[in-house]
Amino acid sequence: MIKVFFDTNVLFAAIYSNLKGSYPSLAVKLALSGKVEGYLSHLVLFELEKNVSSKCPDKDQLLRKVLKDFNILQDIDNIFEGLPEADGILLSTAIFHGVDIFLTGNISHFQKFFNKKIGRTKVMAPKEFCLWPRVKN
Repeated sequence: MIKVFFDTNVLFAAIYSNLKGSYPSLAVKLALSGKVEGYLSHLVLFELEKNVSSKCPDKDQLLRKVLKDFNILQDIDNIFEGLPEADGILLSTAIFHGVDIFLTGNISHFQKFFNKKIGRTKVMAPKEFCLWPRVKN
């Protein structure tokens, strides 16, 4: 089964939209349905809880429901120069734990990594992930 690490922005977008009408929502639904294994880290959890409580506290129950089906990984020190510290920690964590896909909508920070593999981890945007033949079939 494909192991997918979800960046904070993907999970937040899905929760904000009530898991409807977006590629981030579809990606989260793939994890919730068991078609892929969903992963996040303690840092993603911290950022996600902070964003939901400050920007859309009415979505807290949905957040809790979604998180039940995700595996939480221990964060790893940033090994990437040139990335903001938090982003570097998340990508380093995904690579260290050997997930197949690092899923992010953060084009400004991760664009140079899109569709490239670092170790066994490929960096993808939600749309390309959801349209990827390995996921669609």
